[in-house]
This record gives sequence, structure tokens and C-alpha cells, in this order.
Amino acid sequence: MKNQEVVFTGRFMIDGEHMVRSLLIDAAREHGYVVGSSVTRSTDFLIIGDTGRHGNTRKIKAATDLGVKVMTAQIFWHLL
Repeated sequence: MKNQEVVFTGRFMIDGEHMVRSLLIDAAREHGYVVGSSVTRSTDFLIIGDTGRHGNTRKIKAATDLGVKVMTAQIFWHLL
């Protein structure tokens, strides 16, 4: 997965435990991902956590509009 770009949105729980966003970002970088801050045409994956009352965030809408693959933080973590 080297050089694929990921963007994160929401609060993250992994295996029932709250995970700090910076730990996910560091793990993604250690596995060769480029971490972006917003969804663009160059984004490969949007990693979503709990978006709370906001539901579909601006990033989720952008990913849908651009055809970016979306996966939960739980799945992403286990793929690393």
C-alpha cells in the first residue's frame, strides 16, 4: 500500500477501545501511507470513525462524490 493516500474523519474506536487519531496516523505512515487532511482526487481511502450527530461529514460527501473508497477505522487497523 506504499504511497497510497488516506484521510481520517471522526472519532476512533478499535476493538472497543478509544484510539487517539495520532496513533492511527503514525501507524498509517509507518506502513507507507501518505496521510492527507482533506479528500481530493488523489485520495485513495477515507478512514471513518464515529461521526456522532454529524452523520455524513463533508469528507464523506467528498469521498462519495469523487469515488474514493471508504472503510472503517476498525477494518483499516486490522489491515495494517
